[in-house]
Parts: sequence; structure tokens; C-alpha cells
Amino acid sequence: MGMRRTAILLVICATSLVAPTLLCLAVLLTQVRSGVEFLVLIAAAEAWMAALWLANWWEFTGLSLRWVWFVALSAVVAGRWLAAPAPWRREFGASGIASTVVLALALAVLVPALRARRHPGRPLELRLPLQGGRFLVADGGDGAASFFVNYHYGFPGHRAKGVSASMRYATDIVEIGRFGCEAPWLLPPRNEDYRIWGRPVHAPCDGVVAQAVNDVVDNTAFGSHRPYGVGNHVVIRTGADVYVVLGHLRQGSVRVRPGEALRAGEVLGEVGNSGWTERPHIHLQAMCAPDGNYWRGDPVPMRFDGRFLVKNQALKAGAASGAGPPRGAAATPPRPAAASPGTPSPPHLDSSGSRPG
Repeated sequence: MGMRRTAILLVICATSLVAPTLLCLAVLLTQVRSGVEFLVLIAAAEAWMAALWLANWWEFTGLSLRWVWFVALSAVVAGRWLAAPAPWRREFGASGIASTVVLALALAVLVPALRARRHPGRPLELRLPLQGGRFLVADGGDGAASFFVNYHYGFPGHRAKGVSASMRYATDIVEIGRFGCEAPWLLPPRNEDYRIWGRPVHAPCDGVVAQAVNDVVDNTAFGSHRPYGVGNHVVIRTGADVYVVLGHLRQGSVRVRPGEALRAGEVLGEVGNSGWTERPHIHLQAMCAPDGNYWRGDPVPMRFDGRFLVKNQALKAGAASGAGPPRGAAATPPRPAAASPGTPSPPHLDSSGSRPG
């Protein structure tokens, strides 16, 4: 296991296992002198649990695990109160002050995460481009409100290239199984071990293909080589100067070409792991660009089947219509990679960084 994969694994274990355990132990073992101190302690623990509920990377350890921790913390709080209820005095000592500081830090994460669940302005109504499965929003929401639920807007690498503003509402989606995991075990290196790999991607709207790229090699999951950009992708122009990007598609799977008219539901390609991404998922964003330079256009909030997607939101899509090739098989015939005249290409920079696109 490489250093990068090891570092990511440690972060996942810290946020999904260690942090919730510490919250339960804090409630169980912290000495309080009054009921007020105990209430502040509970508020701090519950606020941090809520922040983890909204912002943690549960797709790695399982979305169901957050329910386990919620029940565990609730049981610890109830047990502690019933076993030795704190007297209702006005004393507020060191433990109360420490709990207040911890509560303030939790609210600094939680309040923006809650604000990110709403969007200003009129959204673009789209269909979910994935069918026949259970999916999870790995990053999504208003990135201007919270970096922790949608890193795209605030990530320094995107800001350096001047494209972060257009990514304010960018959304990453993975497929999950029964317990909410995207793969059978933590961070497998094979793309085929991720449930979403090879999943057909459907057009989310009517429109015209503005750009189609098909020849970017897929990365090894959580490997060191990650060329910057959205990899193999399709850009659809829909409505008045609004562009929709579907990125990180599988090499050789893109079935459309620039200038081709599309109807919502048509198969565009398959989910892959190309471009600046660490594991298979699909990247979606919408921009308004009257000058055609959509990578630096104004961000447009998206609603899929009437829902504004935010991080850790689970989605269940209906069965596919049967269009397109079987999962895991190369689309036939693949269309050549090309861009329509005057269409800007995605920006490039080195592969340094720590988050997928």
C-alpha cells in the first residue's frame, strides 16, 4: 500500500471510527459539576456527531455506520444521565469551559454545512444521469457556503486555474450497496471493485453536444497518476447558453460527438476513473456562459428529479430502459475524441492535490 493510500485510509479511520468513539467516551467519562455543564457537554458531542453525519466520507466505511454511531451516542447520553444525574447548580468550571469551546468549533462546521443544503437563484431541472441502482452524493451542495460538503469551489488547485467559481454547485456521485459502501472493502486499487464502474451514463437533459472527449486513460484507483481535468467527458449545451458537464467517463465508452442533438435519457458513455479523480465516480456541473467559455462561466444550481443534491444524500434510481451496452463492456462503436470549433478545452495543471474531481 502506497503512502498516499495509507494517508487517506488513516483520515477515513480517524473521521469514521476514532472521532465518534471519542465523542462517546467524552460523554461517558468527563466529570461535570452541574446539570448546565452536562447539557453543554451533550450539546458539543451531538453537534460534532451532526457535523460528521453531514460532512464525513461515509461512502468508504458505509452510510449505515453513521446510524450506529448516532444510536451509540444517544445510548451513552441516556445511560450517563440515568446512572448519575448531575445536580442543577450554576457551577461552571473547567469542563464546562472546554465543552463550550468544543461546541463552538462544532457549530463552525455544522452551521455552514446546513446552509449549503440550499441554493440561491433558479435551478436547472435535470434528470439523474444514472439508472437502476442506489447512489450517494460524495460531494455536493453550495460550495460557497461550506468547503466540507462541497470542496470544488474552495479548492486551491481549481482557484489557481480560475475555474472554481463555475464549480460552486459541482456534484460527485458514487454507487453504494446495501450498507452504503461504494466498494466491498476500503480503497481497493482495481476500478472494477467499485460498484459504479462501467455504469451507463444517460443524458440528463435535451441539448446539443458541445464537446466530447474519449481517449483519456483511466487511472488506477487511489494511484499517484491523476492528470488534471475531468478526463473523458461530455458537455451538453441546453437552453440559452447553459452547459452541463458529465466527467470522469470510461476510456473508449463515449458514444456521442460534437454537434449531435441529444434527448434526455440517451446513453452518453460509462462511468470511469479518468482525469483528476481518485476512484470511479461521475462529476456533474452546470454553467451559464454566453461567450461559450463555460469553464469560467457562472455556476448554475442543479436539481435532479426535483432534488438539490447535497453531500451524503442517498438516491435510489429506477431501472434502466435497456438502452446501451452491458455494464463493463466497451460501448460500440466508440466515437472519436473531438471538440467543436471554438469550444474551450478544460484547463490543465500538474496532478498534485489531495481530493478527487
